[in-house]
Amino acid sequence: MEWTLAYIVMYVDGKITGTFLKSDDSEEIEGGQWTFDRPYYIIHNQSVGDDNWNTPMLNAVYETEIDWIKVYQ
Repeated sequence: MEWTLAYIVMYVDGKITGTFLKSDDSEEIEGGQWTFDRPYYIIHNQSVGDDNWNTPMLNAVYETEIDWIKVYQ
């Protein structure tokens, strides 16, 4: 992830997967278009389920393997 005051660029395996530009429109900014002026953190999860959030999925196996995460400032 490349995070500046004007844009955020997301990468996976060195390839750009998303770009988010800060608008110059004051109405968009006031409406929440850019909330990235404060500290954030990384969460990696699987968020897997069905239509009913409280139904346990007892037979499901979900495995995540993260080789590495590069974070620098």
